[in-house]
Amino acid sequence: MSESGFYAAFKKITGLTPIEKKHAIQAQKAEILLKTTNLSVEDICDKIGFNSVKHFRNIMLKRYNQTPFQIRKSAKLK
Repeated sequence: MSESGFYAAFKKITGLTPIEKKHAIQAQKAEILLKTTNLSVEDICDKIGFNSVKHFRNIMLKRYNQTPFQIRKSAKLK
C-alpha cells in the first residue's frame, strides 16, 4: 500500500489523518497531566513529544478551546 493510500484508508476508517490522530492522543495525555500533576507546561510538552510549546498550545486550543493554563485552572476549581 502506498503512503497516500494508507492516509486515505486511515482517514476513511477513523475520520482523522494519522497526524490528527497522533495529536488527539497526545492532547488526551496532556490533559490528564495538566489536571493531575504540577508538571510545568514545558515538561508536559517534552514528556508527550511536542518540540514546541507554541505548537502544543495550538493543538490544545484546537481540541479543547482552552490553553494548557486554562485547562489546569479549570481542574483546580472543581
